[in-house]
Amino acid sequence: MKPFVLAVLLLALPQPILDALEARFPGAEIRKWSKEKEHGAVLYDVEFTHAGLKLEADMTPDGKIDNWEKEIAAADLPAVVRDAALAKHPGARIVEVMEMTNVVEGKDALGGYEIVLEPKGGKKTEIAVAPDGKILEEDGDDD
Repeated sequence: MKPFVLAVLLLALPQPILDALEARFPGAEIRKWSKEKEHGAVLYDVEFTHAGLKLEADMTPDGKIDNWEKEIAAADLPAVVRDAALAKHPGARIVEVMEMTNVVEGKDALGGYEIVLEPKGGKKTEIAVAPDGKILEEDGDDD
């Protein structure tokens, strides 16, 4: 990313978010972000790279990390999770996997996995699966 574009991008983010990202993920390179409202609260969805990995974090304006996601290899997906996703979409291939981490009382807790699937000749879809294989959410769900 060009230095000027990066500087403008970072200036628009609240300083507590920048400080918290640097503390938790030193050297993180922010790619893009958006300000959203989830469950009545304002959150900043920040997409960045760290140590060569693609990550995302939902953060409060004061810099608290609500949850974060890290890209992992499909081969690192637990079998029960992979099997549940592919059972829901037989014949699809796994395109991308993000490991979801919730931050509860300052501690990281595995929340599940977001999996992008591509059926043969079909449109990509995203599915969220709990560590035990339970389907949490799918593109088009109202939850």
